[in-house]
Order: sequence, then C-alpha cells, then structure tokens
Amino acid sequence: MGEIKILLQKPHVNQQKILDNRKRFNYLRCGRRFGKTSIISYLTAENISGITGVFAPTYKDLHEIWQEIKFRFANVILSKNEQQKQIIFVSGGKIDFWSLEDPNSGRGRKYHRVIVDEAEKVSKLEEAWKNTIRFTLMDYAGDSYMLTTPKGVRTYFDTLFKEANKDLNSATFQYSTADNPHIPREEIEAILNSHDNLSLQQEFYGNAVDWNANNRFYYGFNKKHI
Repeated sequence: MGEIKILLQKPHVNQQKILDNRKRFNYLRCGRRFGKTSIISYLTAENISGITGVFAPTYKDLHEIWQEIKFRFANVILSKNEQQKQIIFVSGGKIDFWSLEDPNSGRGRKYHRVIVDEAEKVSKLEEAWKNTIRFTLMDYAGDSYMLTTPKGVRTYFDTLFKEANKDLNSATFQYSTADNPHIPREEIEAILNSHDNLSLQQEFYGNAVDWNANNRFYYGFNKKHI
C-alpha cells in the first residue's frame, strides 16, 4: 500500500507542549478556542492502528468531533456507520463515539486510548469514569485524555484535576484562549475589554470559578498573567 496522507494541522506551540509532556492519564483545562478538537484529531492519528473511544456529554456535542474526524481522515476510512457512530480505518484500527447521557456508554468495550471531550459538562462523569470508562483501558493498559472548558468548582473533573498532582501516572495542563497563537490579537483584546472578570476567568483563562463566592477579587488575580 502506498503512502496515504491525513489532513492534520500542525500542532501550535502550546498543543505541542501537551503532546510532549503527557502521561498515561491526562487532564486539560483550557479557555475557549484553545484548540481541543484539533488535539483530538492528533490523538486519533497516533492511534490509527489501535482502538479509540471518544466520549462527549451528548450526541449534539459529539457531532463536531464526528464531522472533524470524517473530514480529516477521509483518505484512510475503510467504513463508517452513521447510526452506531463508528469508523473503521484501512489500518485495521477503529474509533467508537459515545454520548455520556448514559453513563454506561462503552461498557464491555476495550480501548487503547480514551478521550473525553467537554468533561465538565458530563452530569454523571464520576459514575461513567469509575464504573465504565476506566475499565475499558485495562486490557491494553491504555491511556486517557479528559479535555474541558471549566464549568465551576466542586465538579468531579475538578477533583481529578487536583488529585492528578499526587499521581506519577497523571499530568494536568491549563491554557487560556490567548495561548492559541492562531487567534487574532485584536479579538483577544476585544474579549478582554468587553467581558466581566468572572466570565473571563472561566471562559478565557480556563480557571475553575465559584460563581457563588463573594470574594470576587480572588478570581481577578491570576499569577500567570501578572
């Protein structure tokens, strides 16, 4: 078989830092438009001969990833099932797409790699991870990636993110919208000048924000940008 090209964009500098410093269990918290979807494409390409499970909060959330993978990997797709949301590659690998509206999605499967997109939007993430997803990685000692824009504090993802610092097999990453060098600088300035501080901390800087807290100054202070 001749060489077949996959239409991937080159990782920008901060995406490359994630790829260079990851471990078995990886947690990414980032601002809007950092480039989560393109990272999922890179991770899929790496595992093109293996089995990947991609999970999202709802079928609607899955749609963007499904469309992106179909487009980027069109030259290497052997078959695809729109109903079951499964793609089989010419390499023999495959990728399953699951909605976590049912936390049992993926039960009984086995994966070399698992990707959970918009993890903090998953209402039953703890149940899904502990009872189903984590077990799908056992057969191949697979790795996992959870990616999200924050949705507050005291979420299960927030717990995993904090506990990862104690685990040698885990890595955490946090980046802001501005850490994507492809976003026009004038757009970044416009957002910074038009949005309230708490919204910026969550949606732009990727910080976990307690919207019920009274101490608003705390969330205006970010060492990374001082």
